[in-house]
Amino acid sequence: MFSIKNSFSNCSICDLLEEGSCILETNCKGDLKKVDVIFVAENPGKEEVKIGRPLIGKAGKKFRQYFNKFGINKMNYLLTNVVMCQTINEDGTTGNPTQETIELCKNNCMEIIRNCNPKLIVLMGTSPMSAFGIAKVGITNIHERYELFEWEGFKTMVIVHPSFVNRNQSWDGKFSEAMSRIAEILGGKYVKMPKKSQTKTLGKGIFRYSIPKKFYTNDYRLIDVQFLNRTSQVLYIFRDKDNNKIFHKENDDHVCYQAPKDVEARKIVPYSKLDKVMIKYRDRYNLDPNITYEGDVRLASKHAMDYYYNNKGECPKTTSNIMFFDIEIDTGNERVFPKPEDAAFPINLITTIYNGTTICYGVDNKTEEIKRRPDITYKIFNNEKQLMCSFIKDYKKTDPDFLAGWNSISFDLAYIYNRLPQIGIPQTSMNKFGEFYVEGAKFVCHIPGTVPIDQYFLYRTFTFTNMENYKLGFIAQHELGITKIELPLPINEMYWKMQSLTYEYNIRDSELLEKLDDKLGHINLLNELRIICNTNFEATSSFGQIDSLMVSYLRNKGIASKNSDPHIIKERYPGAYVHQPIPGVYDWITDFDFTSLYPSLIITYNIGVNSFVMKTKDPHIGYDLVYDKKNVPDEIEMIIDPLYKAKSVKMSYKKLYENVQKDDLIHTINGCFFQPHKKVLSVFGEVVDMLMVSRKEYKEKMFDAIEAKDKDLEKFYYTRQLVYKVLANTLYGVGANKAFRFFNISLASAITLAGQEVIKTSIIEGDAFMRHLNTGKPYISPAKLTKREMFSDAMPDRGNEYILTGDTDSIFCCFEKFNDVSVDNIRSWCKEIELFLNEDKILDVVKRHNCDLDFNRMKLKNELIISRGLFLAKKRYAIRVINNEGKDVDKINYMGVEIKRSDYPSKSKEFLSTLSELILKSEKVSIGQLMKFINRQENEFLESIYKGEKVIARPVSYGKLLKDYKNIPQGVRAMEAWNKIMYNVHKTGNRAYMYWVQGIDLEIAPKDVREKYHQYVKDGNKLEVIAIPDEEKRLPKFFIPNKQAALKFTFKDRYELMLKPLELKVKKQEVLTF
Repeated sequence: MFSIKNSFSNCSICDLLEEGSCILETNCKGDLKKVDVIFVAENPGKEEVKIGRPLIGKAGKKFRQYFNKFGINKMNYLLTNVVMCQTINEDGTTGNPTQETIELCKNNCMEIIRNCNPKLIVLMGTSPMSAFGIAKVGITNIHERYELFEWEGFKTMVIVHPSFVNRNQSWDGKFSEAMSRIAEILGGKYVKMPKKSQTKTLGKGIFRYSIPKKFYTNDYRLIDVQFLNRTSQVLYIFRDKDNNKIFHKENDDHVCYQAPKDVEARKIVPYSKLDKVMIKYRDRYNLDPNITYEGDVRLASKHAMDYYYNNKGECPKTTSNIMFFDIEIDTGNERVFPKPEDAAFPINLITTIYNGTTICYGVDNKTEEIKRRPDITYKIFNNEKQLMCSFIKDYKKTDPDFLAGWNSISFDLAYIYNRLPQIGIPQTSMNKFGEFYVEGAKFVCHIPGTVPIDQYFLYRTFTFTNMENYKLGFIAQHELGITKIELPLPINEMYWKMQSLTYEYNIRDSELLEKLDDKLGHINLLNELRIICNTNFEATSSFGQIDSLMVSYLRNKGIASKNSDPHIIKERYPGAYVHQPIPGVYDWITDFDFTSLYPSLIITYNIGVNSFVMKTKDPHIGYDLVYDKKNVPDEIEMIIDPLYKAKSVKMSYKKLYENVQKDDLIHTINGCFFQPHKKVLSVFGEVVDMLMVSRKEYKEKMFDAIEAKDKDLEKFYYTRQLVYKVLANTLYGVGANKAFRFFNISLASAITLAGQEVIKTSIIEGDAFMRHLNTGKPYISPAKLTKREMFSDAMPDRGNEYILTGDTDSIFCCFEKFNDVSVDNIRSWCKEIELFLNEDKILDVVKRHNCDLDFNRMKLKNELIISRGLFLAKKRYAIRVINNEGKDVDKINYMGVEIKRSDYPSKSKEFLSTLSELILKSEKVSIGQLMKFINRQENEFLESIYKGEKVIARPVSYGKLLKDYKNIPQGVRAMEAWNKIMYNVHKTGNRAYMYWVQGIDLEIAPKDVREKYHQYVKDGNKLEVIAIPDEEKRLPKFFIPNKQAALKFTFKDRYELMLKPLELKVKKQEVLTF
């Protein structure tokens, strides 16, 4: 396999450094100057790398069909890729390269072009289109215009990638037309130079989209705003007060803003200074991103923002209008997982639930009578096409606002989309607007008029604990106490041997979907996020939420947001600090937490794109300016106006000091300087403050509703306050994303390092103050943080006696050395510590940075009193909480220990939970009692191992393609062993349950298993682990369990780690002699 490492790009920092490469194919090897046309695809697949020629896989065959048909293969050509190394998805398909990889690699492709001097460049796919600066998205619209652009003086055409044509058969004709026109251009017959965008200048000031006034009244409620690609229209979706669905359409006039030559194109600029321009939405990529504002905001999102700005009322919600659905696939004799991209097997069952009505659509195989429930409507058909036609007809008639399922975008809807053409049903028939597109692997789904919802995705987004399994049945059991119907046969056999039960199985799945949403309210939570962010559902990803929130907030202040910079390369920056504890069991502990530390830091230090004045080129000088002024160099290299001019100048320390004093500049520990609050408020800080204040208001209203026993209002305010919490926590994470329009590495570092500074200060000062409280001796201030301590991930040992550990935004203090320890006394001591740290030491830190104390938001607060804690390592502990914010409780909290891990057996976690209770709740920790309990448990573990119970198996996952592992994990080896010995079911992205085994019992194993096992061994494999899929109930009896290996991992290693802080290193038998 060839791998490119010497090139025009810096391959050494690329993630694809070790991947196979494929450079080019040409019929002009002797003289590249003869090349007339260059086709640039995205990146090579496995076949291309293996053979050394681009475009020879599935997509390549489609390309060469027309490449040869129109005679382009007989012209002077060159074929290459914008990224020359392979990028493979987890499912084995060729994936799109990341933007970072494209930026690194595109120079190779561009140098090839420059050496060829072609008549025409053809960019195939979004990746080369983006790399060459034509556009970032919208390739289908660009393709259909068949226009010529210019790149460095070369005529350039953009068309879709042939893989897109393979997935969308309706595009075959359009791809053929494009290749035909390319042939004509090269033959001198067809020349269509680019049309200049019809740009209309509208003067200055903000533009607001508006629709008829009736839609802003209490008679209508907005569901969503979407974009119709086929007709280039904006679609408003409403419900009226009678729950009728109403649509309203607007044209695709796209209004954005540009900085004239006499205005500096900064990150944010008042609308009054910008030129307001109107173009057609499809032409937005023709605008210069360096001077354009809001040009990259989706048109539907803009309409949504302005709708909420103009809206005066909203009719009450009467029904949810959510359609829950689930499909089943008939794989016949094949016990395989049906791939949605192939959709090779028929759909035999669909159940929908909509506003209290359940309909089951099924194909009757005539093997048995279908038992019908009286509360369900059954629609039975002779074949799959009839079933799908009826489902589509009813779906369009019902016209739900939401179409919700579990993994529905990546599986159910993707399967339907790819299946329809195979049974003679146009994909466009799925809805009244003639548009339907799904690409499950990219989590893309477009069904105009309806919002597709993946409840699995929402569950992962809105729950904050990892589960060992995310299958619908497992989550339903965890949340509802009920689960899927247990099947007595493999799923592929059920339909033909127990048809009626299969129908009931499908119905139950849809019922679970509805019950989960009734309990969790995740769809409503997503809707509230959309409303608060003033956007549409398409923009409710974490990134989209914050971008819409920031843009709409600034719009309402008369300020425009510049297009995001597509050329930023990802860089690393410091993260949070975690203080290493001394492992052990400790009594009488409290925590002190910073409320929303990162948002508080943004406000306190006025960190933002509009307040950022300058920075030291060396960020470490920021420490010297605060803590060691004598070490500040006489001359400092400064970056002035870092987000716009980024001018490097030499400045004397004296001059810098004078500037800070004169302009009252705030400076952070990493050498960034910001305007004072009273001159300019950071827009980041304003948004964060709004979110935090709003959350507090809704939280208070929630408690008022609880007191008034108003369940509806309680639920509403609970959701609202949760939305504000989610947004406040998301803001920093998105702000540190290089794709964010306001991203800057120095701003991100200013926040995280300021967080480290205040936590580290709280640790050393808090320990010194507690020593004073306990001993009564005068308080002795500890030595200041050294530069090494400030910028290091680990602080040197300062011999702390009272501060056990510190996390991102909290510290744990221990009072067991104090006299007269009681809850009341601890609460009193905590007030003294709070007062000391908040009013003295934290204020001192803030003052050192020249901050206005009126804007300080950093405060430590004690919430928990802990009777005993078991601390194992960083972020790994178990604590017994007996008081929470003044209220007596009795609860054990875990952080990082195996009890909370999703990759440990459930029986191990249950055992550790009981063991930790014994440690934390016993009046005195007794080693003897603990070991007696452990001995009793060992027999139970051995019995579970012998029976092959699933509770003893380790949850494992197939994280990526086999070839992408440098060392194949044990869990993946176990899954592959099952595929080869039993049946092929495990694939990339799957989870399973792993057992330790020594082989199989040949006397009781089925013949086919014996044969596969012999072949497995013959191929040089040793069977040590095996992983069963979720549908299997236990390890098949013919596998021989490795009792010692299983017991070691599931039991012995687990309790030894838990007991290590108690210094139990002797054997159990020796301990029991005490």
